[in-house]
Amino acid sequence: MSRLSFRPQPLDIHEKLPIVKSVKDFEDDDVPTSTRNSQMLRIASEADNEVQQTPSKKVASEIPTLEVVVVDTIGRDYSRTFTQPTSYLRARGGRAEIGEFVEYDLDNEDEDWLQELNKERKTLAAENRRSLIGSLAAVIQMMVCSAFGDTALPTGG
Repeated sequence: MSRLSFRPQPLDIHEKLPIVKSVKDFEDDDVPTSTRNSQMLRIASEADNEVQQTPSKKVASEIPTLEVVVVDTIGRDYSRTFTQPTSYLRARGGRAEIGEFVEYDLDNEDEDWLQELNKERKTLAAENRRSLIGSLAAVIQMMVCSAFGDTALPTGG
């Protein structure tokens, strides 16, 4: 019994590969069979000798097709007013968003003005900031409770 050995060989990507449809294609070759061909022949003959199970019901290939329903009132329901635009479509904000968003680029003069403005302003100490935020939270709590009843917001504390 000989042992098969495989050596790596360079592949020729331009070489056409033979198409093998049955075992007879191997037998009809005039070219002497190589080790690989003989191995493929042996595997193919073993596969032919195996008992193949045939399904009792043959499943027919069915391509699903869409069902078309003609709607008589399509012309009345949807008018043909669409025309292809000549430029890209741009989104616009809703009426509520128009006054909320301003696009502005800050330049050097604006940065200088902002730094001068911040120098003149006084900053709150940490304790005063906490007190101010607590007072604002209490006022908001009272406003919500008066509008929606006493069960609107839990008290934090």
